[in-house]
Amino acid sequence: MAPAKKPSRTAKKGTVASARATPSAEDTTLLPFQNPDQAMKFEHLEDVSFLVGRYISDEAITALNATAEVEGYLSVGTWRRNFSITDDTHRTLTLELLATLEVDKKHLHEVDYPGTLQFRLGNRFFRLSCTEFSTAMGLYDEDFTKTNEYRSLTQELQATQQMYWQSVTNQRIYHPGQSKASALWSPALRYLHYVLAHTLTDRNSSMSVVTSDDLKYIWSMERRVPIHVGYCLARLFARQASDGRIRTIAVGPYVTRLAHGLHVTTFFRESPASTMRPAGVDVLIQIGLVWRRMRGDNSLEIKAPTDNAADEGTSVTTI
Repeated sequence: MAPAKKPSRTAKKGTVASARATPSAEDTTLLPFQNPDQAMKFEHLEDVSFLVGRYISDEAITALNATAEVEGYLSVGTWRRNFSITDDTHRTLTLELLATLEVDKKHLHEVDYPGTLQFRLGNRFFRLSCTEFSTAMGLYDEDFTKTNEYRSLTQELQATQQMYWQSVTNQRIYHPGQSKASALWSPALRYLHYVLAHTLTDRNSSMSVVTSDDLKYIWSMERRVPIHVGYCLARLFARQASDGRIRTIAVGPYVTRLAHGLHVTTFFRESPASTMRPAGVDVLIQIGLVWRRMRGDNSLEIKAPTDNAADEGTSVTTI
């Protein structure tokens, strides 16, 4: 899947609470923080590494013989738009937002509640509802946010974790900090879990572990139940901003997309701190979904699972 173009939209009137400056694209001066705690937090975050994100590769899903299945999953709700966020990470913008973000967790689930997310970005102050945050991110069109369908988007897994895990694996017990994606029956879901673990993630466990949030996202796509991805992203932002022991910053691409949606261009002239990479055939090999072998004509064969038992459980793609 090629990276999508960044959406162009105008920030909703009233989302900018105040601004100490109106920086231009050439302005690269970070203004001082009025709150000393924010300054200390920014300094702390400067020592934290950035996650190298991954995005869906057409080559990989073709090699996996899962194009139709993956397309079906991406068609659910706004998942396609989420997986299309592949922006570069800009260090100053990302650290500025995380150092200043305040989230009203009590009212965040009320998606239109004003000012549940407050932060500074590009020297400008913003107060956004979860809906405004989601539309600035490009996840939902403003017209859609006025519909009953939008109002009915679920925010949580509508099933017990144990029962759902049993339906997509051969395991009876689900452990949020231990259960591995390798147990999933569907190779397509195993691949999408890998991408999720390298994008919409905030974990202290291995990338191969299916966290509670991972399970919710898999359930949404597999059972064709749209969830409020913007709400899930807002919670991710909140966790990353409040974690005093954060080991990896994962929200960089999302911060860049948010900045574009809010027409913030300050600091974009600095070199990216991290650039996303395709989750290609190398990833399929890494997680054991396909393997390579050299043929007599020196070409490579990619062998992947298939539903055709007569074909001994494998199919071959030549590259």
